[in-house]
Formats: sequence, C-alpha cells, structure tokens
Amino acid sequence: MPLPFNKFNTFHYALYAGIFGDAGYVDDNRYAQKNPLANSFLYGYGAGIDYVTYYDIVFRFEYSFNKMLEHGFFVSFNAGI
Repeated sequence: MPLPFNKFNTFHYALYAGIFGDAGYVDDNRYAQKNPLANSFLYGYGAGIDYVTYYDIVFRFEYSFNKMLEHGFFVSFNAGI
C-alpha cells in the first residue's frame, strides 16, 4: 500500500566502487627474533563496493591482498546513526 508521501514510496540507494591501499613500516627491536614481520615494510591493497541506503547505512564488500599474498573477501556493516 503506497504512503501519501512520495519520499517514502521510493527506495533510495547508492553504489560506490573503490580501490584502496595502505602501507607502513614496523619498527620492533624488542621482539624481532620471534616476529617475522618486524622491521619490515608492510602493505595491503584491494577493491570494494559500498552499498548505501537510508540513514547512511552502509554495507561494504571488499576483496584484499597483503604483503604475504594472503587474500580474502570481507563484508562489513556500518550504521551512521
């Protein structure tokens, strides 16, 4: 049953595609012998799609890779209110 207000009769949404990357250096002199990632340059990158709907509710779908060539598909949810 339609509501008498037009703004509530339409489902509003948006899709945003994006790519991302992140990098950093780990400086760890205390536990370097036990940590294979210590004192090295680390990075990750990937691509994702954000599905945005009412009240800035965001569903994010991402696929990413890291320095050790580990990869995965990740889903996250964020409610802006």
